[in-house]
Amino acid sequence: MRRMSLALLLSFLLPASVGSLQAQASSEAAPDLQDSILLPGEMPENADWDIADALPLTCLQLWEAYGENNQDVVEIVTTMAGMSVINRELEFPQTEEAGRMLGEGILKGCEQDRNDLMYAIVDRNVRKVVAEQAGN
Repeated sequence: MRRMSLALLLSFLLPASVGSLQAQASSEAAPDLQDSILLPGEMPENADWDIADALPLTCLQLWEAYGENNQDVVEIVTTMAGMSVINRELEFPQTEEAGRMLGEGILKGCEQDRNDLMYAIVDRNVRKVVAEQAGN
């Protein structure tokens, strides 16, 4: 049941969140970018996580560490997706379909190999969604 709620949360939250990060990255407002992508040692006031702690975690480890709070997991995965988009200089589609595809791809990747790094799965699926949406 939890895995499905994660996929649903991702499908609704990721397009807007990744798009917001992408827009900030392409603007000249670098401080805004740092406020959105949480660099090591930076956390929102109410966050119970740090991206530096989350980056080396597998799907299973991330879920064990943060799964009790779906919002934390969504924020972590959204930050990872934003990092992928910015680092690879991609244009992430601003559609619910793209968010759904990304959420489902991440969920499928974790189900196939729960010991794969979450960031690797997120990065792989960001690239896949961008490529598939560009082909449409």
